[in-house]
Amino acid sequence: MMKPFFAKGKTLARNLTQAASAGSQLLPIDTPSDFAVGDRIFCAESGAGLEYLGVVLQVNTASLEVSLPLKITKTVAATLWRPSYAFQWSRVLESSSHTTYQNGMVVERAVGGALWPVRTADPTHQQTLSFHALPLSSFNVFRAWLDTAVRSGLDEFTWVSENGEVARVRLLDADFKEVDTCVKSINLSLPLAVLQEGGYA
Repeated sequence: MMKPFFAKGKTLARNLTQAASAGSQLLPIDTPSDFAVGDRIFCAESGAGLEYLGVVLQVNTASLEVSLPLKITKTVAATLWRPSYAFQWSRVLESSSHTTYQNGMVVERAVGGALWPVRTADPTHQQTLSFHALPLSSFNVFRAWLDTAVRSGLDEFTWVSENGEVARVRLLDADFKEVDTCVKSINLSLPLAVLQEGGYA
């Protein structure tokens, strides 16, 4: 399992120069020297089949070697890129996540006693990330990233989970509470509206 992170935007978008099979960690592209070891890499084909491929392990003459293999075969129509902005906690933190779904339906009862469903709102999917005893210094770095990359949370961004799953999300709120004034740590709760599973912002 990897550490989850947030990403926003695309830079150095490149099409594959030849097809890459599922299971491959070599991505043939033009000018791979524009990338650097450690760059995070995403790949999608015509806006579908989005995958996070980990980080660049090696820059070759005509390809990049990445840390995670392709799950789906990609053709020359596929594009790879690195995010314009990315944020990852500097160390492993005690964290948890909680998922809620609301289908937006309620059940109404007719005069005769019959029941029928009525949609009162659009379905929603929310993922809440909780971080315990987060150093205040780390929180301040995260808050600076929010200000720079997503206008303090107004813009959509991308969340990559511990399992490498990708989703386009929006920050609903940020609730934090100081728990230890001596070491300056906080508990942080980040409720995210999941706008599109497999989406990128």
